[in-house]
Amino acid sequence: VASILIPSWQHWWILALAGISLGFSLITAVIGAIGSGYFNFRNQKCNATIIYGVKGAFLQFLVTLVCLPYTAYMMADAVIRTLWRLGVSHKNMLEWVTAADAEKRSKNGLAHHYGKMWFSPLAGMLLLAADAVGGAVYPLSAAFAILWIFAPVVAWRISQPEQEQRFQFSEREIQHL
Repeated sequence: VASILIPSWQHWWILALAGISLGFSLITAVIGAIGSGYFNFRNQKCNATIIYGVKGAFLQFLVTLVCLPYTAYMMADAVIRTLWRLGVSHKNMLEWVTAADAEKRSKNGLAHHYGKMWFSPLAGMLLLAADAVGGAVYPLSAAFAILWIFAPVVAWRISQPEQEQRFQFSEREIQHL
């Protein structure tokens, strides 16, 4: 899309600004790790299912990038609904759903994720189509398009409950204990 709307010499500036704004948490995590000298977290024990530090910030950055069109769609929908309700309808001004209620009503299938996140695959296909109409497919925009087409798969996968791994002791280990 940028190839059609913006002259080619400005692409890198826009990508750099977008990367900095999207990767701000990653940038601050790396700077914090450099400042404190903590790049190696192997000796720390954490009895929780969390990912922290630079690795956590990097994974958060990747998920943010993959879900970018869906997040933009949700934010635009919220702004338009708010403006409509404040300026025109004056109805449902205090309508919200708690996180617990939303979780109870949510389904966790892949088809449900594609239905809910329909805008991400659409944005990916539009990006590919815009590049094709522009006469060239850029590798970076093609990568984003593929990521966005498969964003519901990523969201579905990370929403799956973690499989509990049970360790089986051998007879020798049981005797030793």
